[in-house]
Amino acid sequence: MNIFGVDDGNYSCKLYGRVKNDVVSQITPSLVRKGLNREKSVLEGTGIKGGGDAASTFQIGEEVYSTGFVKTDSKRSQDRDYICSNENVAVVHNALHQAGMSGQEVSIMTGMPFKYFYKPSGEVNSNLVDRKKKAFKQVVEDFTTDRRPVTIAKHGIMAQGEAAYYDLLIEMDFKHSSTGIKVTGKPNPEILEATVLVLDMGGGTTDPVLIKEGGVVDHTRSGTFEHGGYKLISELEDLVKAEHGLTRDLGREKYQEALLTGELRQNASRVLDVRDLQQQVIERHFDIIMEKTIATVDGLEDVDIIVPVGGTPLFFTDVMKEKVRMCELRQVDDPINANARGAYKRLFLTLHAS
Repeated sequence: MNIFGVDDGNYSCKLYGRVKNDVVSQITPSLVRKGLNREKSVLEGTGIKGGGDAASTFQIGEEVYSTGFVKTDSKRSQDRDYICSNENVAVVHNALHQAGMSGQEVSIMTGMPFKYFYKPSGEVNSNLVDRKKKAFKQVVEDFTTDRRPVTIAKHGIMAQGEAAYYDLLIEMDFKHSSTGIKVTGKPNPEILEATVLVLDMGGGTTDPVLIKEGGVVDHTRSGTFEHGGYKLISELEDLVKAEHGLTRDLGREKYQEALLTGELRQNASRVLDVRDLQQQVIERHFDIIMEKTIATVDGLEDVDIIVPVGGTPLFFTDVMKEKVRMCELRQVDDPINANARGAYKRLFLTLHAS
């Protein structure tokens, strides 16, 4: 059975696993709406890249949900109901189909923001976990093609941030033998002996998760607050529209790119220089996130390593290097997929534990 770690966020769905010994790592936009989407690419179904292969329409119960070529702007509402919604179920199934899992059984480990997964006492929020598992047990059928459904045979859930720490901590060792591939996991002693702050900055939420020496999560100094990449994109959009008199919705992808480059591509011929607004937004929101983080973890004096993960740290690359000086700033490869990788490692090792 194929195993995947899935970071099913509000902005994008990150999927990581192995299929026939090949690594599968992909990011699918969490673009979804209820109802049949009638906008189609003329290349759809041709197999040509860019031809709409990431767009799917699913039937869940009595409702139809379209993914892919649908509008979801930067003002998208953020609440925990999305986690257990049919919209999220449709997005995850779309990602699994894109990974070639049509007609197959899979085991997945998905995520939740830290304070949604845990109660303040550190006890798992079993009611919310059960709600999500129930939502994912539904039959999800392709509404417009004859693709066979993906069957989710096993579904685990873990806290975001904690999953990213697991990715940082555990090194997977794949060894070939006469009986096949043997996989073991071993902890990185440097990480295990340090106090690590995982700063998981997503589209809708930020999860500061403090893990003490020995890999022990400090629940009194970990949490979630509703501040992430969507707020930066939304504010830049508002500022650009006000300063340049734009009225048309250009879509979140163009404003996301403007946050990275300082240039907003309005169309093929016109590019706006928005570097001043870009820096204003980035610095303001980084300061807000760090202020809320320090309040959540009650200070950084005993923190050895800060590890930024998720998609939003890409906006903060320069400002983090400038302002984070109180402890080591550890940049990981491909930080946007850290939670998905960690979830995969945790599920794989759990299912194969002797």
